[in-house]
Amino acid sequence: MSIKIINNTPAVIRKINKLTDDGKLDFVQKCKDIIKEDAPKDTTTHASEIDFDEPKAGSFRLFSQAGYGAYLEFGTSKMQAQPHFAPGINKAISEFQDEGKWGE
Repeated sequence: MSIKIINNTPAVIRKINKLTDDGKLDFVQKCKDIIKEDAPKDTTTHASEIDFDEPKAGSFRLFSQAGYGAYLEFGTSKMQAQPHFAPGINKAISEFQDEGKWGE
């Protein structure tokens, strides 16, 4: 069995950069909502601490303020990874495509 990895990051970044500021805000809000919904529920505060900000105009940053979001996403030597940020962003990309919001 072989595995083929396809990196679509550059194409997605080009699509995001073509969005208006309102389109970018819509996209990051969709990402946040999906990530919060898919976040592991066996933690006390992580899902409620997922948010985004706009450090500079038209540039958004998604993050968890819980302090252990990276451990959940990537795992540790004692804990299996529970990815939800990367899959949530991929789901948002697909939904934007399905809804025709990329402006193509």
